[in-house]
Formats: sequence, structure tokens, C-alpha cells
Amino acid sequence: QDLRPQNVMIDGTGTVKMDSGTLTVADDFVVGNGAGSTGTFSMSDGTVSKTGAATAVTIGGGVTVDGGTGTANLNGGSFSNSGVFRVGHNFNSPAAPHSSGTLNLGGTDLFVNGEFWIGNNTGATGTMSFTSGSLTVNNWSIIGRKDDANTGIGASGSVTMTGGTWTKSGESNFIVGDTGSGTMDMSGGLV
Repeated sequence: QDLRPQNVMIDGTGTVKMDSGTLTVADDFVVGNGAGSTGTFSMSDGTVSKTGAATAVTIGGGVTVDGGTGTANLNGGSFSNSGVFRVGHNFNSPAAPHSSGTLNLGGTDLFVNGEFWIGNNTGATGTMSFTSGSLTVNNWSIIGRKDDANTGIGASGSVTMTGGTWTKSGESNFIVGDTGSGTMDMSGGLV
């Protein structure tokens, strides 16, 4: 199976499970898109390739509106993203509704060529549990941040790492708590 949609938007109370094949997405890939929506993406095998560098993978939060709740369970296969990968993203408003995202990385090889954010913009909450697999980021890695134009205290981001390998390459930094609240609890794995 080989699917090539322009965008993937998992909203309402949508659930997508992937256990084989190839999914190639040209632009946005959003799980939990906008106010009132709850989306889940679960992957046990196969290949996901998000090719558009100017667009994002967003787990919890809409492209232009806030308030979504998204969960990604990445337990096998490979997932590559040319653009930003953000978990828990408010578009730009500190007012409710707030977005919430959860990334459970437990076996997938995840490659992000753009920036990697856990919690972005005031009111949003991002959480990552990293138990196995690999994460390679070729740009900024930030836990708890906000955009320059965003008002308020920034997002809340937290990472719990018990296994796996997190590789940060390329220019820029690995920051916990950058204009937001960030925590990282590491009891296993390698960074």
C-alpha cells in the first residue's frame, strides 16, 4: 500500500492505525486538529515520509486554530519529517481553548530535519515518553517554548526518557525551558 495525500488531518474523534505500507504526505500532518477534536495516530510498522519542509507535523493543535488534543504512538517502522515537528502547539493565542499533545516513542526510528518542539506557545502542553527506538533531530530541540510573537509565559513541555537514542545534529541547540516551562527526566537511553 502506498498513499500520497497532500495533507493528513486527524480530527473530530479520529483514529488512524498503521501497521504496514508507505504514507507520503506533501504538506501538513496534524493529529488532533483544532478546538474540541481528539486525534490518535498509532504506528507499529511501515514508513511515513512528510516531505514539505515549510509545513509541520503537529501532535495536538491546529494549523490555524487552537484547542486540539492529539496522541501519536510510534512503536515501529520509520517516520521522517522535512519540517518542524511539534507536540502540543497553540497557534498564537494565550486564550483558551488550549492544545495538548502526547508523543509516545517506543520503537520507531524518527528523523526530523526541522526544529523539534515539545510544548509550543502559551497555554499549550506537550509531553513525550521515549522508551525505545531512535530520534534524530537536525535542528533545534526545545522542551517548553513560545514563538517570538506569542504573549504570555510560553508552553509547558515535559520529556520522560527510559530508553532509546536521541541524536541532536546540525546547527543550533538542545534546550529545556526556552521561554516556557520545560522538564526532562532521564533514567535510561542515550542523548
